[in-house]
Order: sequence, then structure tokens, then C-alpha cells
Amino acid sequence: MKTLDCSKARDNDVAHEHNETRPGEGYPASSGLSRWIWIGLALIAGAVAALSFVYVKQRSSPSPAVPAPLTSFEGSETDPALSPDGERIAFVWDGGTGGPFELYVLEIDTRNPIALTSGLRSARHPAWSPDGRNIVFLRTLEGGDGEVVVIPARGGSEIRLSSLTDVHFLGVDWSPDGKHLALVDKGRPDESESIYLFSIEEETKQRLTTPLTAGSGDRNPVFSGDGRFLAFVRWWEGNRNEIYVLDLDQGHQRLVANFDGQTRGLDWLPDDSTLVFSAQWRGTLGLWRLPIEHGEPARLNYGENALGVTVSRSPSRLAFSQRHRDSNIWRVRGPAVTEPSPPS
Repeated sequence: MKTLDCSKARDNDVAHEHNETRPGEGYPASSGLSRWIWIGLALIAGAVAALSFVYVKQRSSPSPAVPAPLTSFEGSETDPALSPDGERIAFVWDGGTGGPFELYVLEIDTRNPIALTSGLRSARHPAWSPDGRNIVFLRTLEGGDGEVVVIPARGGSEIRLSSLTDVHFLGVDWSPDGKHLALVDKGRPDESESIYLFSIEEETKQRLTTPLTAGSGDRNPVFSGDGRFLAFVRWWEGNRNEIYVLDLDQGHQRLVANFDGQTRGLDWLPDDSTLVFSAQWRGTLGLWRLPIEHGEPARLNYGENALGVTVSRSPSRLAFSQRHRDSNIWRVRGPAVTEPSPPS
């Protein structure tokens, strides 16, 4: 297996550094992280996203899961990814400015975020290595192309692993054995997006899926915990979505769900027999549970307006980003008052 020694890599993609940065500590979080979003009387409102998490309970649990907020920063936080031990969460945040998304890691117990990237191009879709030491993510480039980058989870230099060709449907996941990545790419710019298996040791890509027609594309690849299966979403024009499970040993894929809606996130529950996904479906945006063996999707009792979703195995935690309205009160100077003219 190829060793990812991030400490020796050259970071050519970081446009600038903060003066406060010390090697290995990551970029300090902006002071904007200390400001909480107040939702109340509104004159101007915009859609933002924040992170919440719950403990994944067994079906027989008598008490319902109650989400607890993880972040409430100014702006949008999305693309959550729980560490394998469930103690940290990686996510991207636009800094409250609507600018490029940067990669952060948050200690769930201390709520102390560390910025790992800083640049002019957005970082998206982080995924953890199985040992929790590194994070792989995707960076958007000019012209619609992208690249696959890995960085130490505690901060450090980046390693560029691969390029991506004109990809619109993004997603990446790290295999449980640490040897491969599942990612979205194209063989040629005029092809639909497919799922590829990237060998970290050989630095080669193997196509795993092929959409049947134009106007479709595959995204959201996620490995099962035992590494035997890969779930993914196939998008069609008109927002029709299909969820497939690919047997990596046998090479055949099986359709497990087909619906008219937009899937925003996908992951496995710890039993490796059930998927959880976030989707705009049946008139609502929320979280759904899907057994892969002859099951029907069932709406969870939490996760309204959920976007991305992520699950850790031990402890069993589930985190999701949630879209809501950021409403603020603005003050402006009133119109000028003209003094009345004295009587003549």
C-alpha cells in the first residue's frame, strides 16, 4: 500500500496562508465562528445550512432520537463526514461570505474547529481514511474540472492524488482496507459521470459503473463497512433518482430504490444491511431509511430539510447538514425630510 506521507508534500494549491499558522496545527478558525445565527424578525433572509448529529438507535429503542446541534456559524456548513471513531467531524464552510468552501475538522466534545485549507477554489466532499489520520476531499478547478486531494486530519501539507474531468456530480469515499478510493469521474468530457475505483498504490482508475444513456450520471459512492458493497445514486434528467448496490466481489449491481426526487446524501448504517439517505421526495426534504433486501424507504422522525448525511460505526452516530433560513434585521437611513417653507 502506498504511504501517504503528507508531511513531505508540496502544497502548490494553497493560494495564501494566514500568518498565525504553525506547521501541523492547521489554519486557525475565523472569528466569525464565534457568532451564532439568530433566527427571528426578518427583513432579509437567505438559505443556509448547519450541522446536527444524533446517536443511531436500534429499531426497538423506546425513545426517539433527538438531534443536537453541532454548528451554527454564520453562512453555510455542509458535506459532513464523521471520523471512524465518531469523535470528530469534517465539513466545509463558506466562512459566512458566500465565497469558496474551506475544509474544517471539529472535535465533537470540545466544539473546537480547525481549518485545514485556505485558497481561492472550494474544497468539497471530505471522507476519512479508515485509521482517521487523513482526509481526502475534492477541489473544484476553473473550467469545471477538479482534483482529488488528501491532507492530514490534524493539519499539514496536501498531496494531489488525481485529476477529475469536467465533473458536475461529485463524491468520494475511502475503502475500509485503505487501499482504494471510490470517486466520480468521466473517461471523456462528453461522457456521463461514472463511479471509478482509484488504486492509491498504483495510481490507476478502474471504471465500476456505466450509465446507460445520456442525461444520467452516477454519484455519492459509499463503501459498506465490510468493504463488500458499494452504494451509489444514479441521477436522470427530470430529477428521477435510482439507488444501486454494487457487489464488488461479483461485479453485479442491484437496484434497491427508484423514485422521483433529488438525493442529497447517502451512507450505510452500521449493520451494513440498511442505507440512510437525504432526499427531496414526496413533497418534503428529509432523511429516509432503506433496507437493501426487499425493503421500502421509510421517513425518519428527524432530519427535516436535511442535505448531506454521514454515519460512524462505533459509537453509532449520525450527522447531517440542515437547510434553514438565516434571517437578519438591517438598519438603513430613512428618507430625507424637507423642512416646510415659511408662509410668505
